[in-house]
Amino acid sequence: SIISLDVSGTQTLSQDQKEKKTSNITDNQSYLQGTMGFGLLSIHGACGFVPLVWKRRLQLLFLCVCASGVVYGQVRYSIPEEMVKGSVVGNIAQDLGLDIILDNPMELHRVDVEILDINDNAPWFSKTAVDFEISESALPGTIFSLDSAKDRDVGINSLQTYNLTPTDHFNVKILSRLDGTKYVEMVLQIALDRETQDEHKLILTAYDGGNPQKSGSINIKIVVLDANDNAPTFLQTVTIPEDSIPGTIIAMINIKDSDS
Repeated sequence: SIISLDVSGTQTLSQDQKEKKTSNITDNQSYLQGTMGFGLLSIHGACGFVPLVWKRRLQLLFLCVCASGVVYGQVRYSIPEEMVKGSVVGNIAQDLGLDIILDNPMELHRVDVEILDINDNAPWFSKTAVDFEISESALPGTIFSLDSAKDRDVGINSLQTYNLTPTDHFNVKILSRLDGTKYVEMVLQIALDRETQDEHKLILTAYDGGNPQKSGSINIKIVVLDANDNAPTFLQTVTIPEDSIPGTIIAMINIKDSDS
């Protein structure tokens, strides 16, 4: 069990005990008679193991008896998600302003426990590296989609921004979806030239907004594909004597083409 309610103020009840005791209250009204002390809400397990669907709020039902008619009330607590086992969350009876129980009937109160996120997860990518093949004829402004990082934390502790290094040919464009999650695109800023550099190695880093800040990164390899952007060229000039006879070998001609 994640959270237990100690209605006697002296012991922590397991989930099975609470269900059994609640069933007994329904079946045997005489159980409601007598005196009950302050109710203490305590941690009965590590909050870090709370399923994601419970990560924001837990709702408990606090039952006690009183001298007047049936009354409804509510109290709310906020606790960090990794609060240690045995920590006292609050004194329910005192926070609800309840007096010592004297008689029937039953009084119902809803207790909301909000589990506050802490920055215990770093952003991460599903892959450690990704490769692109980009033609050197690609125009500046061309956009390349990148896989987004993931972060299990929420709020300010979740993924906030990206950074790309180096930025001599590419930079990143950070965008937001309708649900507020961020994704990134890589944009070509300066045209590539395979003859100058046929491969580029980049690092994309994702950062959260926690303090201290956590990050995760992915390696990006760019292979530049050749385009026919160079004409063949001659590497030397030739001088021909005026008395050369037909068939004389004048020179060996070397031709260069930078394309592959």
